[in-house]
Amino acid sequence: MRLELIGTHSKRALGIALVLSIISGCQPVEAPAEHAVGMGGIVGANYSDNGIQWFTVDGAGGMRLGTYTGGGGHVCCAIYPRTWTPNFRVKVQWARSDGRDASGTTWKIKQLERIVAVDKYVVEGNVYVLFFPDDEVKVFVSDVGIGNPNFPTRPGYPEDAKKERRAQ
Repeated sequence: MRLELIGTHSKRALGIALVLSIISGCQPVEAPAEHAVGMGGIVGANYSDNGIQWFTVDGAGGMRLGTYTGGGGHVCCAIYPRTWTPNFRVKVQWARSDGRDASGTTWKIKQLERIVAVDKYVVEGNVYVLFFPDDEVKVFVSDVGIGNPNFPTRPGYPEDAKKERRAQ
């Protein structure tokens, strides 16, 4: 003979009550605005005479960029604050080649790193990393691409910069 302290119906009612009490306490919580994040692809553009062998933004990978190329494809993914703040900076690391060595058989590669302030943005989009002569780097978040009149800066396409530079 078994002694049951709680009957079958009581067990079921207790289980349902427990599940309902747990579920009623679980409400989605919105992250505070200062902690909300945006996400987009990483797009590179090279406005210099040096090839970019690789680059990263806070460790997320970018692509190889020939001289005066880029802007056409992107690599996933960059995560950034949804709301821009004046102190928002990213670490950009890259390797550039600046021609062949004295033997002419191998490329001279130089690895570089910069902490770069991200220009102000108001909408989410892709993270654009622009490489300029003298190892200058600029980073933008934009929902429109390079060459669009609403892009945050107006360098135009890298190929156009190459034509202008050669015309000087």
